[in-house]
Amino acid sequence: MSIFWLERSLILDPDGSNNTLSTYLLSQQYEKRGEEELSIDYLKKSASIGWVQAMEELGQLYLIGNRVKQDKNQGKKMA
Repeated sequence: MSIFWLERSLILDPDGSNNTLSTYLLSQQYEKRGEEELSIDYLKKSASIGWVQAMEELGQLYLIGNRVKQDKNQGKKMA
């Protein structure tokens, strides 16, 4: 149910001030459901629009090569 409302909030208010948090929370929800591809997609979106926690998490994933292809240069930029 939370996925539905988070995605709906992004659709109804695409320029909303909470979109960075909503995309990050969607990433977490999809990870819990085992949907890695969607989880990473939302994590990247959240990082790209400035959610610091998403940037740090994605940077760590790139550094260690967990859930994404290892890219130490990309990881250093974000972590």
